[in-house]
Amino acid sequence: MRLEVVRDRAGRGIATGGTVEGRRMRRYRFMQGLRAGGLPARARFRRLSGPMFYTHGWVHVIAGCMFCGKTDEMLRLLRRFSIAGRRVILVKPRLDTRTDRVTVTSRSGAQHQAVTVDDSSEIEAAVIEADIVAIEEGQFFDDRLPSVVERLAELGKQVVVTGLDRDFRGVPFGTMPRLLALADQVTKLTAICMVCGEPATRTQRLIDGAPAGADSPLIVIGGMGDETYEARCRLHHEVPGLASS
Repeated sequence: MRLEVVRDRAGRGIATGGTVEGRRMRRYRFMQGLRAGGLPARARFRRLSGPMFYTHGWVHVIAGCMFCGKTDEMLRLLRRFSIAGRRVILVKPRLDTRTDRVTVTSRSGAQHQAVTVDDSSEIEAAVIEADIVAIEEGQFFDDRLPSVVERLAELGKQVVVTGLDRDFRGVPFGTMPRLLALADQVTKLTAICMVCGEPATRTQRLIDGAPAGADSPLIVIGGMGDETYEARCRLHHEVPGLASS
C-alpha cells in the first residue's frame, strides 16, 4: 500500500495510507491548521489592497423597447461602479427633455446626476476625468457617436450606452445598430405587451389612442407617465402605412 506523509503545523510527519482513512487524516490536519489561525503558504488567501479596476476599455450596450428598464439597469450598474470607487460621469442629449438638464431619472424614480451635451462631439471633453462613461438615449445622438465610444474604450474607459434598438415603426434606430455591433457586451431587455401581457420588443406610438402612421415624425419625446407610447409584442405592434420588407 502506498504511504503518504502529512506534516502538521509543528513540522511533524505522519504517515497515512492512500486510503479513505488517509484522506480523512489530511483533512483533519488541515482543519487544525485553520483553527490555529494559519494555512500552508500555498493555500493562503490574499486580501485586496484596493478596489479592482479593469485595465482595458469595454463597451456595454443596453438596448430594448420603451418601458423595458434600460435606464434602471444602467443606474444599477453605475451605483455598483461608484461603490467600487470608480469615477462615473453620465451624459445625456439635450434633446431628452423628459427630466431636468442635470439629472437622469428612470420611470421607477431612480436618479443620477448627469451632464447634458448638444451632440457627440462634446462627450469626450465632458468625461475626461471619468473611469466609467454612461451615455443615455444613444439613439438621439448623431452618427459620430460610435466613433466617440470606440475612442473612449481605446483610452481604457468603461462605456455603458442605453438606447432604443428600434424606432416606433420597428426599424433599427439611428446609430444603435452600429453600437450594438461594436459592443463587447450587449444586454437586450424586454417589456410587457400592453395588449396581451407577453414579452414586448417593440414600441407602439399612439396618437389620440390610435396607432401612429408610418409617415408621422420619427422623434417625439415621450413624457414621464404619458400615454403617447406603449410596449407591444411583435403580434400587436401596429404601424399603418408601413410597407412590408
